[in-house]
Amino acid sequence: MKYLKLILIFLVINSCKGQTDITDLKTTWYEIKKQGDKYSIIDCGYEGEWFRIKNDSIFEHGVMEDSSFKVHDITKGDNLVSLYISEKEKYDISWIDKKKGIIKKTNNIDGSITKYYVNESHLNKINKVKGSSKDCISSEEFDIDKSKSAENNNYFINGTWNINCENPIGITIKDNELIMTVEPNQYYIHLIKINDKTEKNVTKYKLKSLEGQGSKDVYSEVYFNDKEVAIVKNLGNNKIEFNWLGFYNKVNKQRQYTEPIISNDNPVIMSQCGK
Repeated sequence: MKYLKLILIFLVINSCKGQTDITDLKTTWYEIKKQGDKYSIIDCGYEGEWFRIKNDSIFEHGVMEDSSFKVHDITKGDNLVSLYISEKEKYDISWIDKKKGIIKKTNNIDGSITKYYVNESHLNKINKVKGSSKDCISSEEFDIDKSKSAENNNYFINGTWNINCENPIGITIKDNELIMTVEPNQYYIHLIKINDKTEKNVTKYKLKSLEGQGSKDVYSEVYFNDKEVAIVKNLGNNKIEFNWLGFYNKVNKQRQYTEPIISNDNPVIMSQCGK
């Protein structure tokens, strides 16, 4: 009976492991278009969309911008894997044809958008067709999108910022994302822009993910919500004002970890150290 119990425990443990095993998804996936019962790659003359899944993160390359997310939880059903990047935001991935390496991905971050992808090992087996104006973004549209982003206070503050460019503790801004280096190689705070246009040249950010060994003592699901945790004001002449507010606890409605991170001052004036 003792050995039977050990065997049952072993089977349960391995069964649980199987529920979150996503080894077959850890690769680079390239966007393809579904046309009837066939799939093809649309050639627009520029690099298309793709994303990469690693052990605990997702990196997305878009036509206009890149983004990365920390995976905090994984659930798996019969033909559905859900990768949670916050308490409510997730990517749902299901197999369309495993032999051909084709999946369907839906995320609720951008309004439940569904797209199809092929993995790297099957990429050369997908038919490639010339894209039309309906499928591709023109150079004029690129320019319009960039000017809109500038108006939204994104592109012209991109780069690395610090009070001292030799200090590794600082921030990096890339389009909608801001990364705070709290402890190099140990603790990073990833923020995402909040669409708030109440004040010119001011960008508000909410918490997107925490990264690194040093973040484990800080991490809590109660900090992931739509409340701003940092505010950046563009002062011009390669200067910004960075104001760290601290994590917002959605349960007790209070701020936590409000101590200055970049320097002893808060807010702090920072200079651009690189692009």
